[in-house]
Amino acid sequence: SGAAAKRQVKRTGASLATGYSANVIAVSPWSQRFLAELGAWQRLPDDAITPFAAMQVYDGAGTGAIHFHAEDEGMERLGFIAEQPALRAALCQGLEEAGQVHLLWGQDWLQAVQQEQGYRVTLAEGEIFARLLVAADGAASDLRDLAGLKPIGWDYAQQALACIAQTDQPHGQTARQWFTDTGPLAFLPLADPRLVAVIWSCTDAKGKLALADAGFCAALTDASEAMLGPVLAATKRLSFPLAQRHLLNYAAARLAVLGDAAHSIHPLAGQGANLGFVDAEALAGLLREAALAGKAPGDPALLRRYAQARRRHNHLAGLAMEAFYRLYSWQSPAMRLVRSLGLSLADAQPRLKRLAVQAATGALQQ
Repeated sequence: SGAAAKRQVKRTGASLATGYSANVIAVSPWSQRFLAELGAWQRLPDDAITPFAAMQVYDGAGTGAIHFHAEDEGMERLGFIAEQPALRAALCQGLEEAGQVHLLWGQDWLQAVQQEQGYRVTLAEGEIFARLLVAADGAASDLRDLAGLKPIGWDYAQQALACIAQTDQPHGQTARQWFTDTGPLAFLPLADPRLVAVIWSCTDAKGKLALADAGFCAALTDASEAMLGPVLAATKRLSFPLAQRHLLNYAAARLAVLGDAAHSIHPLAGQGANLGFVDAEALAGLLREAALAGKAPGDPALLRRYAQARRRHNHLAGLAMEAFYRLYSWQSPAMRLVRSLGLSLADAQPRLKRLAVQAATGALQQ
C-alpha cells in the first residue's frame, strides 16, 4: 500500500474536523483482488483503506444479534472500507499511466449519435468514433437513457445520512449495523481507531439533519446502544435519496450498461459497489475473448453474453436486499420477536453463517 501521512483529527465542542471522507464503500475480498490486479489497490494511501475482521448485526428494536468473524471462516479479513474519492483517483492514475487512454469527464461529453458501426461522440475538444460505448455513469445515466433503456423500480421512503463520527471506545476493526425503528444504521471502521463512517438509512432524515450536533451525537449513541460508548462528535451530515432500480436488459446496439446505471439497490448490506466491480470484470473478460477471436468489441453476441451473465445475479441480489428491507420495516411486536429469534438462531448455525460470509465476501462469484 502507498504511504500516507497521518491525518489530523480535531474536535471542537461537538464538531469534528478530519481528513477522512464520509464517502466510503465496502470492498469485498474478491473486489479487492480484482482492484489489485488492475494496480489500483496498491496506489491507495494506507489510511484510505481499513480492513475489518468482524461484523456484528443487531435488531435494534429487539434482542437478536448475529456475529461474523473472519477467523471462524479461515480468513484474514471479511473485507475493507475504502474511501471512494481515493479509489477513483487511484483508478484514474492507473489509466493515465497505461498509455493510449484519454480520460474524459462528464462535462466533456456533449453528444453521442449512433451510426452503423458504432457511435460518433462529440466532445468539448473534438469528435471520436467508438465501436462500443459502456454506460457506467451512475444511477442517472445519460448514456443508458440515450440508448432508450428504461430501468424499473421504486423509491424508498428513506434517505441515507452519511458522516464521520468519533466514538469514546475503539471500533476494533469491526463493522456494526443496527436495524432501528426508522431504518438501518451502520458504523464502518476507519483507519483511526475511534473514527467510524456512519451510514444511517432512515425515514426521518429531515429531522436528523435539523438536529444540532450534540443532539445528533446523542441520537447516534442511542441508536447504536452505546456499544462504543457515547458518540463524542460528528462531521457535517450529507444525505441522498434511496431507490431500487434495475434494467431488464444490460445491452443495446454497441452499448453495454454496468454498475449503478444498470442496477441500484438499498445500501443496507454494502454490496452495490461490489456488484459493479463484478460487472466490470465480466465485461472486460468478454472483451479480451473478443479481441483474441478477432471480433469487434460491440459484437451483439458478446453483449448478449454479458447481459445474460450479470442480469440474473444482480436481480437476485436486489430481491435479497428488498426482502431484508421489508422484513426490518415491519415494526409489529410479533414481527420484532420473530426477527430477534431468527437472528439468534442463525447465529448458532455455522453453515448458514458461512454461506452468508461467502455471499458477502464475493466467494460465490468465483
